Amino acid sequence: MQVNHALNIQINRASALELWRYGFPISISIGLLLIAQTGDRLIVGYLRSSAAAGVYAVAYDLGAQAVMMTMMVVSMASYPLAIRALDGGGIGSAQGQLRKNSIVLFGVGLWVTTCLTILSEDVAETTVGKAFRAEGPVILVTRCVEAVISGRREHYVEWAVR
Repeated sequence: MQVNHALNIQINRASALELWRYGFPISISIGLLLIAQTGDRLIVGYLRSSAAAGVYAVAYDLGAQAVMMTMMVVSMASYPLAIRALDGGGIGSAQGQLRKNSIVLFGVGLWVTTCLTILSEDVAETTVGKAFRAEGPVILVTRCVEAVISGRREHYVEWAVR
């Protein structure tokens, strides 16, 4: 028994061009984001060593993931409250709810950063090698602070354009 599958694909050039116009800038943006997120590790590896890049990556990702994940949970829980306020009371009510959301979001981010700052030496001791325990806490705390700032932008400011 022989199966013959013929594909008859017709491409609408106007639709394909429209998809390309929409998708190409997004692809460039994602590519630049990838370079921005990994470029610093490549630089550390080139200037110091691959071991130093590994320590940097562990401390950087641990701080970022702890803060950003917590802020994302708050953001996902508080966004529906702002929508409900908009539906029930208009823009003024929604703005009031968004201010409350922002305070909680920033407070939670600072709380996680404070906890990781207090525990940074212990965290570094369990996550990186002995030779790099001096650098791990500094990178961890610095990344946590940066994550609070970028998390507030990502989970509060950018909601306005979504």
